[in-house]
Amino acid sequence: MEFISVKNVSKDYKKGSEVIHSLNGVSVDIKQGDFTIILGQSGSGKSTLLNLIGGMDCVTSGEIIVDGDNISKKNKNQLTDYRRTDVGYVFQFYNLIPSLNVLENVRLAARLSKSPISAEEAITAVGLKDRMKHFPSEMSGGEMQRVSIARAICKNPKILLCDEPTGALDSVTGEKIWILLHKMATQYKKTVIAVTHNALVAPAADRVIQIKDGKIISVQDNENPVALEKVAW
Repeated sequence: MEFISVKNVSKDYKKGSEVIHSLNGVSVDIKQGDFTIILGQSGSGKSTLLNLIGGMDCVTSGEIIVDGDNISKKNKNQLTDYRRTDVGYVFQFYNLIPSLNVLENVRLAARLSKSPISAEEAITAVGLKDRMKHFPSEMSGGEMQRVSIARAICKNPKILLCDEPTGALDSVTGEKIWILLHKMATQYKKTVIAVTHNALVAPAADRVIQIKDGKIISVQDNENPVALEKVAW
């Protein structure tokens, strides 16, 4: 059985009297410990799929099974617990608390988890051991994104979800973040799912899911993923 199984999932939104079909009968599986990329243009439904897997939104129809647990049948409180314990989220714009330093930002997230790793270990893992006492205003965009990754992994989640994690970064810094996210899957054994419109990173993924107009148009498995350092950025 796959670690994550999305079964015939649809998601509709109402906009006035109009119904927007964000996802339409999507089915796909994701293996535990894989580095998975979801590719698609703006409005394709890729972020909607990520949010449904992360329990931040609810399906209109269909099922999502995560590690044998049907999260599509959970109520609001149960989804809150799921997000707190099982999911780490990396956003495009970091969402750090400006008045807290790096260590404090990461420790705050650790308090939400039942079995966190230490904030110091998470910060060291992303290469910011010497920046623990710095505040967000004293850091570059790439460093702040590293803090957001440390904040996500310190919860010791089953799944690390990343929504356009390099969208606000230059290409050189973005490459470093992709390498770090890949490390979370290969070395820290997290199931990493990243949404992006950047197809250049696809050869380095274990599985590449392409979405267009709310439907999955292809799923490709890379038996021998390319090292991210060798990707032609």
